Amino acid sequence: MAPNGLFFEADAFRPPQTVTFTGGGHTATYTGNRYSADITNTMPPHLPPQGYQPSEVQTVYGLNAVYGAVLNGAGQTIVIVDAYGSSTIAQDAELFSQLYGLPDLTSANFQIGKAPGLSSNPHGVELTWNLETTLDVEWSHAIAPGANIALVLANNHGSSLDEAINYAVVHHLGNVISNS
Repeated sequence: MAPNGLFFEADAFRPPQTVTFTGGGHTATYTGNRYSADITNTMPPHLPPQGYQPSEVQTVYGLNAVYGAVLNGAGQTIVIVDAYGSSTIAQDAELFSQLYGLPDLTSANFQIGKAPGLSSNPHGVELTWNLETTLDVEWSHAIAPGANIALVLANNHGSSLDEAINYAVVHHLGNVISNS
């Protein structure tokens, strides 16, 4: 499937060109293909340089043939263990699914919990963990769109992660555990 350019330039490679770079008293010249648009060139009609959407990753890994054999993760649960979490993960992951034509993430196939005994989850304590949580959930869903996802949150990125993994194993939450 061709990129639809939702967020990134649709064409990753530009034709061969020669570019001279200078800095720190040094000059270097490169001749060949360049990757995507310049990072400073994000004004219309250009978008940020490059990224991949689910259809591109599915194609490059040959997953379309696997999905055609009805092997899309259905009947399996992916357990994702992350610290802190994201207060908007359910909405973010559902929007990601809608934008890219993936099955909806609902309470029937996406659960969020924490290991008992852990104090309440302080969303936002570690600002980058919300991005990590979002990345983990969205791309697990993109690769195995038929699988259920159980997100188990920990209160920190140390021993609480170990406790959350242990909880997932002891309670048989899924056959696949991803600890970001």
